[in-house]
Parts: sequence; structure tokens; C-alpha cells
Amino acid sequence: MNVYGFNQHVRSVLERCKEGDIVFIYESASGPIRIVGNEKVYPNKGQKAIVVVVKVSSAIKENTEINNYENRDSVWWRYYKETEIIKRLDTSITLTKVNEILGYSSNYALRGFGEKHSGLKKLTIAQAKAFMQLAGVDIQSLVSVPRRTPTASPLNP
Repeated sequence: MNVYGFNQHVRSVLERCKEGDIVFIYESASGPIRIVGNEKVYPNKGQKAIVVVVKVSSAIKENTEINNYENRDSVWWRYYKETEIIKRLDTSITLTKVNEILGYSSNYALRGFGEKHSGLKKLTIAQAKAFMQLAGVDIQSLVSVPRRTPTASPLNP
């Protein structure tokens, strides 16, 4: 599981995610149909919730694969950072709760989410603590590197 970006604007945001940063990954309800070779790959139905907590484990890297989609332009998810899974959530953090903690309207669907529409948002300390508590993750158990404010992100493509 990785955190992805597709252009220089997003790269600049992704570069600020350092090794050891905590990321909450949000899974959308649905996604586009991917075309791989001559096959259509249908997305699984998502939970519309934060479903996993990860820790950034690499510097920025470049991906060479271009993703092709049905009825949509191809996307080169060019930049990414590898992550290590800290916890898959048994009980996901719902979109309603995510919006409440982030101070968004209850019906906001997270389209265009994050700085420069990157899908990444630096959280306040209060937001980070709220997500950590709901995820059942003790931040003290993660302190093997200097602690940084966690980031929220949608699930990688």
C-alpha cells in the first residue's frame, strides 16, 4: 500500500510527507474501471471510510506504469512513497465522522480533497489525536522516529 501523486504540484505536497509520518487512508465508495491489457478490472465496493493507518517508510519514488481507465483519461500516478501498515481497522472511521473531525460539511464527499487536490492534508494535533483514538492506535507505541503530525489520504489508486 503506497501514497501516490500524479504531477509536480502533488509531488511538492508528497515531498513534505517524511519517513515516519502517520497517514490515515480513506477508501472511496467506488472507483473507475481500470483497463489492464485487454481486461477490465472492476473496483471493489469501498467503505467510504478510513480503513487503514500506515507509516511512510520511504523517500519519494517514481512509478513508470500508466493506469488506463474506461470512459476516462489515463493517469500516470508518477510519484509515490512506500508505507508500512500499522493497523487495518476492524471498525472503520466513517465519512460522516471524518467530516466532523475535519470540520467539513456532513455531505462533503472528499472530491478534490487536500492541499493542491493532492488527497493529502496535514492534520492539526486535535484532529490527529481524534483519528488515533478512533483507530485505537497509541501514538507512543509508534515513536521510533521523531513524531510528526499525521496526514489524511484517500486510498491509493
